[in-house]
Amino acid sequence: MTRPHGDPDEYRQEMTADERRARTPDTWGDATPIGGDVYMRRDPDEQGAAAYWFWHWCPTRERWAAAGAGKHEIVADDPLHLEPSLLWPCCGKHGFVRHGRWTEA
Repeated sequence: MTRPHGDPDEYRQEMTADERRARTPDTWGDATPIGGDVYMRRDPDEQGAAAYWFWHWCPTRERWAAAGAGKHEIVADDPLHLEPSLLWPCCGKHGFVRHGRWTEA
């Protein structure tokens, strides 16, 4: 099973920021790109919004940062529409998942 929070190799070996950046969540987290350099994964073992994980490249931390959607409301499941918006406090990336796509706020 993949780890929902990040790339396990990132913690096992020394990598440059460019190497970490190149290892997108679709290569190690079974995630799907949804636009805006944001990736999404649905955990088949979870229900509701808690099943969804999102990553973006955080320029502040120079790594892929995860966010769970457990406290969000699913407006539509297919294509996914979540409310309210997602915000990563690490760098302030902020936007919406609507019609299965990322839209910057």
